[in-house]
Amino acid sequence: MPTHGVIRRFNDTRRTKEKMTPGDLCLLAHFYGVSVEVMALRLEDLNLLPNGNWGKLKAGGFRVREAQQQLGLGPLPAR
Repeated sequence: MPTHGVIRRFNDTRRTKEKMTPGDLCLLAHFYGVSVEVMALRLEDLNLLPNGNWGKLKAGGFRVREAQQQLGLGPLPAR
């Protein structure tokens, strides 16, 4: 995922709200065609999310598929 594109989209989301939500993370992952875990780890790598954010989401019981369904996001196409 291109660094500048990810940063731009992340900042676009942050302009409208104080912090990134798990739903925002799902939407961003879907836009780039990657898993939510990969997107979270990329944002952590770019210091846009605190390190360990993905681990905290998973430990807190975040259910990716359920969130994607609630947002109306279909499965990613096979590559």
